[in-house]
Amino acid sequence: MKVRKGVFGAVLLLCATLCMTNVTALADDGTHTHPICGTTHTDIGDHTGECADVVWTAWDGTSDIDYGDDNTAYVYLSGNAARSEQLTVKDGKTLYLCLNGYSITRTTDSTDAFDAVIRVYGNAQLVLCDCKGSGTITHSADVYGRGVRLGDSSSTGDFIMYGGEISGNRIDISTHSAAAGDGAGVEAQQSDFTMYGGKITNNHVINGSNNEGGGVNMHTGGTFTMYGGEISGNACSDTGGGVISAGTYLKLYGGTISNNTADKRGGGVFTNMTLTISDGITITGNKSEQGGGIYTYDENITINGGNITGNTATYGGGVYHIGDYRTCDTLTISGSATITGNTATDGGGVYVESGKNTSNWNKGQGALQINGGSITNNTATGNGGGVYINERGLLTITGGNVTDNTATVNGGGVYFNGESKKFNISGNINVTGNKKSGKANNIYLPNGQIIKIMGELTNTAPIGVTTEVEPNSSNYVQIASGRAAYATPDKFQYENNDTSISAVLSGSNNLLVACEHNWGTTWQTDSISHWHSCSICNGKDNIVNHSGGTATCTEKAICEGCSLPYGNTPPGHDFTGGTWQTDADHHWKKCSRCDVTDTESPHEWNSGKVTTQPTCTTAGQKTYTCTVCSATKIETLDALGHNFAKYDAKAATCTEIGWNTYFTCTNCNYTTYKEIAALGHDKISHKTKAATCTEKGWNAYDTCSRCDYTSYKEIAALGHDKVSHKAKAATCTEKGWNAYDTCSRCDYTTYKEIAALGHDKVSHKAKTATCTEIGWNAYDTCSRCNYSTYKKIAALGHVFTNDTWQSDANWHWKKCSRCGAACEKRKHTGGTATCKDRAVCTTCSKLYGTLDAKHHVGGTEIRDMVEPTTDKAGHTGNSYCKGCNTKLSDGTVIPVISNLSTGKKSDLATALKAMEKFLNSHGSNYTANQKKQLIANINAIKSALKSIENTEKAVKKAEAMPAADKTQPDNKAAIDAYESAKKAYDALSAGEKNMAGEHTKAILDTMLKALTAYDITSGDGSTWKENNKDNGLTFKVNGYHKKFAGIVINGTVVDKKYYEIEAGSTIITLKAEYLQTLPTGNYTLLVQYTDGSTDGEDTFTITKNESATPSDSTNPTDPSSPKTGDNSHPIVWIGILIVCAGIWMLLFFKKQKQETK
Repeated sequence: MKVRKGVFGAVLLLCATLCMTNVTALADDGTHTHPICGTTHTDIGDHTGECADVVWTAWDGTSDIDYGDDNTAYVYLSGNAARSEQLTVKDGKTLYLCLNGYSITRTTDSTDAFDAVIRVYGNAQLVLCDCKGSGTITHSADVYGRGVRLGDSSSTGDFIMYGGEISGNRIDISTHSAAAGDGAGVEAQQSDFTMYGGKITNNHVINGSNNEGGGVNMHTGGTFTMYGGEISGNACSDTGGGVISAGTYLKLYGGTISNNTADKRGGGVFTNMTLTISDGITITGNKSEQGGGIYTYDENITINGGNITGNTATYGGGVYHIGDYRTCDTLTISGSATITGNTATDGGGVYVESGKNTSNWNKGQGALQINGGSITNNTATGNGGGVYINERGLLTITGGNVTDNTATVNGGGVYFNGESKKFNISGNINVTGNKKSGKANNIYLPNGQIIKIMGELTNTAPIGVTTEVEPNSSNYVQIASGRAAYATPDKFQYENNDTSISAVLSGSNNLLVACEHNWGTTWQTDSISHWHSCSICNGKDNIVNHSGGTATCTEKAICEGCSLPYGNTPPGHDFTGGTWQTDADHHWKKCSRCDVTDTESPHEWNSGKVTTQPTCTTAGQKTYTCTVCSATKIETLDALGHNFAKYDAKAATCTEIGWNTYFTCTNCNYTTYKEIAALGHDKISHKTKAATCTEKGWNAYDTCSRCDYTSYKEIAALGHDKVSHKAKAATCTEKGWNAYDTCSRCDYTTYKEIAALGHDKVSHKAKTATCTEIGWNAYDTCSRCNYSTYKKIAALGHVFTNDTWQSDANWHWKKCSRCGAACEKRKHTGGTATCKDRAVCTTCSKLYGTLDAKHHVGGTEIRDMVEPTTDKAGHTGNSYCKGCNTKLSDGTVIPVISNLSTGKKSDLATALKAMEKFLNSHGSNYTANQKKQLIANINAIKSALKSIENTEKAVKKAEAMPAADKTQPDNKAAIDAYESAKKAYDALSAGEKNMAGEHTKAILDTMLKALTAYDITSGDGSTWKENNKDNGLTFKVNGYHKKFAGIVINGTVVDKKYYEIEAGSTIITLKAEYLQTLPTGNYTLLVQYTDGSTDGEDTFTITKNESATPSDSTNPTDPSSPKTGDNSHPIVWIGILIVCAGIWMLLFFKKQKQETK
C-alpha cells in the first residue's frame, strides 16, 4: 500500500463536494466516482490501479490490516465478514474502509462497555464509505452490542461517514450486563463524528445504563456534525431515539432524522448543549412522550432553519424545551425554521416547561423567543396547537408566523400559562388562522394573564386573543398593556365575543381591555381635553381637545365644546420684556402678551461716536445712541480732499514693465499711474543638430534681436557604444576569429577572420565479430574532432541446438553449439524450504539446499497453559509447531493479583506488558476459550493497576496539601488543594481506600479542621451608637468569602439586604438602617459558611447617642473621631484651656498694676 503527498487534502475536498449521498450514482457507461478517492472506476467496487494517488488493498474483514509508515490504511471488503471480536483502530492510526457492498457482522456478545463491531480510540480515526451502497455494520440476530464505539476517558476516536449502513445493533444490559453503555448504532466519548452520507437505522437500546440514544450517543465532549445521510428507525427505552447529545456540540446542516422512537424524551434528538440547526435538515416522523422531534434542556438553543415536521408526543410534538432551575435558558426560533404538521396532547408545535427545583428531569425555567420562521399546521388534542408555555415559562415574539394551528381545548395558536406579565411582543408578527374546534382561537390567556407590548407592532392583521374570564356589566378583562404609542386597540381582536377592545390610559401606558362600557353623559375635563367616562373600566369615550375661545392677559379661554374655561391662570400684562417701540424723539413698550401700550418717554442721547471716517472724496458719519432704548440718530461729517505726490516716467524693456509720469494721493490710494507692459523677446529660431560618436550636437534653440537672450544647450559627442564579442577558434570545417568590439550606433569594428583547419585523419584496422563480441571494417577518425567512417558489425550470438538444462547440486546451465561455451549458468532459485522438505528450483525443477528449521508448516498451537489461583501464579503457555513439534516461543508468567498494594505496581506492569506482547504475537495460536481466559487475566491486571494508580493519585494530592498547622480558612490555594484531594479520595473504592491507609484520611481530616476553624479577627466587642445613620459596623472573618453563607444575630438569620460582603478574607458591614431597628443592648454574632461557622461567642453593643445635639458640627463620618461618642477633639479643648489661662493672667496682672497706682 502507498499514499502519496496531497492525499489527505484531496480526500477532504472530494468527500465534501462529491460524497453527500449514500451511493455514488452510476454514469450511463457504468462508471462511478469513488466517494473517498474521487477516481472514476469501470465497475462498482473496483479498487485497482492508481486511485487519486492512493492504492486500495482488498481485505477479507477478519485478518490484520497493514498500516503504512504514515499509520494510514486504505482497504475495501472483498466479501461478507463474520467477526468474533471487535475491529480496533487505535494508536493514532487512520483507517479508510470501503464496505464495497458487503457486511461486517459481529457474531459474539460484547464483553465490556467499550466493545463494538468497530472500536476507534487512542486518537485514531475511521473514514467509512460504501461504493455499492448495500454494505452494513451489524450483529447477528441473537447477539447484543453496538455498531461503532469512539474514544474513551483518556483519548479520542474520530469518525467520518460518507456511506454504508450501521444497522441491526442492540443493547440490553438487563440481560447482557457486559455490554454496558448506550448508543446502539454509534457511541462517542469526547470524540468528533461527522456524517456526510450513509444510514444509521434500526438500532435499539432496550434497557440503557445512562443516557441511551438508539441511533447515536454523543457524550462528555466532542462534536456531532451532520451534513447528509439518514438516521431512522432507531429506538430506546428512555432518551434520544435517534440522537442524544449530552455535554457535546450538535450541528445539524443536512440529511434526515426520521421515524425514531424514545419512550420518554426526544424521539428524534435530545441535547443539553449548544444546538445549531439550519436549512437542509429534516426531522420527521419521530415519537416520544416529551419532544417528538427535539428535546432540549439546560442550554440556550437556536433553531435557524430546517424542517421539523410530522413528529408526535404527549408534550411538544415538534420541540420540547426546558431550562435549568437556576437559570433561564432560551429556545430561539428564527430565519427559515419550519415547525409544521406535528401532533401532541399539549404543545403540538412547541412546548416550553417551567422551573421546578426537584431531582427529576422536569426542572428549569424555559423561555421561547420567536424572531422568525414558521410554526404552522400543528395539532394539540389538549391545549396549545402551535405553542404551549407552562407555569413560569417566558414567551417573546418579535417576528415569524404562528398560523393555521389547531387545539381541541384552548390556544389554537398559543396557550400562555407562564410567568405573569412575561408574554412580550413587538415588531412584525403574524398570529392568524389558528382555531379551536373550527372557531378562531389564536392566543389563549388563562388565569388573568396579559400580553406586554414592548415596541411598535407593524403587523397588518390584528392578533386574535381569547381569555378564560369574559367581561360583564360590572367587570372588564385586560388583555394587554404597553406604552400609549404602541398599545393601540386596532392591533388586536377579542375572540370570546363581539366586545370591542378599548385603551385605558394609565400613566404613560395604555391598558387594552375588553369591556361592556357604560358611558356617562357629564363631561369630564382636564387642562387639555374633555370626554365621557366608563363607570366599569374608567375608559374614555369621545375624547376631544379643548378648542375655541380666546384667552387674554386677564381671562381664560372658554371651550366651545364643553363651555368650560380652560388653559392656564391669566398672568396679567407684562411690560418688562419685549422690544422698545420708538419714533424720532420718544420710546415706549407694549405688553408682551397683548397690544396694550405703556407711557412714552423722551430719548436720552449719549455724546456720540464716529462710526464712518471721512475720506478724500466721501463724507463721514457720527452716531448718537439713546441710553434707555438703544435708538440711534446720525450726523454727517465733510470729505477731506486729495494730497498729491509726482513720479517720473520709465521705459519698458523685453522683460520689465515701464510707465509714464503720474501722480498719487498720500492720504488714499488714488493715482494716475498707467503701466506699460514688457515688450517680450524678438526671437530668432535655430535648428537642431544631433551629436554623433565623434562630433558634438545641440537641440533647437532661440535668440533675441534686442538682447542677449538664448536657449542654446550643447550636446557632447557620444563616443562609441562598444559591444564585445568573444573569440571563436577555427575547427576542421568552420572558420574562426579573435575577440573583437563593434559599436551599436555606427560601423566601428575590430573584427579579424581565421580560416578553417581541415581534418587530421588517423587510420584503424578491421575486426571480425564472434558469438559474444562485436566487429568492424577498417575506418578513419580525426585527431581534432569526432569525424569517423566507423561501422559496427553486431555479435553473432550463441546457437543452442538442445534446450535441456544441465545441472549439479547448486547450479544449472545451457551449452552453445558454435563455441561450446556454458551459457546462462545460474544458481538454483525459487521454491521454499520448510521444516520437513527441501526447496524445488523454479527454473530447472531440481531439489536443492537443506531443510529450513525456521520455516514451520502444519500450523501452530499453545501448550502448557496454566490458570492462576488466589495464591499461585499461572502461565500463558508456550507456542509449538504442529509439523515438527518444535517449541517456537516461551510464554510468560500470569501473576497473582490478590492482596493489592502500591508496591506491586512495577511487577504487575512488567507482567502485563509481557502478557500483551505474547498475546499480540501468538494470539492466533490459542483456542477461543484459551484466548478468552487470557484476555480476562490481562483485563484483571489492568483493573488492579488502575486501582493502584487511583490510590497513588489520591495519596499524592493529600500529601501535596500545605501544612494544616500553618493554614487559615481563607487560604484559597489550600481550599482548592483540599477539595481536589478529597474528591480523589472519595472516588476510591473500599479496597483502594484500604491501600491508601489511615494516614491519608488523617491528613484530610486535619486539613478540614484547619479550613473550618472560623474566627472573627476584627470587630468583636465593637459599639454602635443610635442615630449614626452614615456608618454601620464592620467585622472581618478569616474565612474565604466565596464560601460565605449568612449571619445570625441573637439566634436569628439576618436578611442579606441588611449587610454587605467584601473580599479580603470576609469583610461584613452591617448597614446603619438595620442597626437602627435594633434596641440598645448586647448582641451575639455568628457567621455561617457552607462548611461551618464561627463559635457564636463574638459580640457587639448598641448604645444611646446622648452627646449628639442639633448644633454639633463635628463630621460624624470622620474616622479620627474618638470611639466614646464625643465628636470633639482633645487638642481643641487643650487649646481653649491655654487661651483661657492666658486671658486670666493678663487680667490678673492688669488689676495688680491698677492697685499699685
